[in-house]
Amino acid sequence: GRWTGASSTRSSRASTRSGLSRSQTPPSRRTAESFCRLTTNRAQELTTIATMLTWSVPLPDTACCPFHASLNEVQKTVARLRNSKCIPGYMPTCTAQCQNCGILCGWPDGVDPGDLRPCEFCRRLAVRKLQRRKL
Repeated sequence: GRWTGASSTRSSRASTRSGLSRSQTPPSRRTAESFCRLTTNRAQELTTIATMLTWSVPLPDTACCPFHASLNEVQKTVARLRNSKCIPGYMPTCTAQCQNCGILCGWPDGVDPGDLRPCEFCRRLAVRKLQRRKL
């Protein structure tokens, strides 16, 4: 199947009203990695823009600016991906996460897992090695 946001939201609300237990997390609050924090909206926006800066896209005469022309291409790309088949086993790969902005990243070999590292995205000393929990 494919994911559709509207039906997921409706079923999430219906599940909550039908007595979803507190131990069950509604889909809107779960993360792909159950032991990760949510990535902030600002971090998602800025990393999307960073990706857009790596694309060469058409600049139609109707576009108000290159930024919005790029966003149009992002929308087309998301639409194509939304209509594609699910990817079995899709999961972000990460060994660390910034506790400030929520960006997922790697943890360098040889660094004490109890240390904090600087985030390459928000620059805060807030990256922790993730401890995978068994479900």
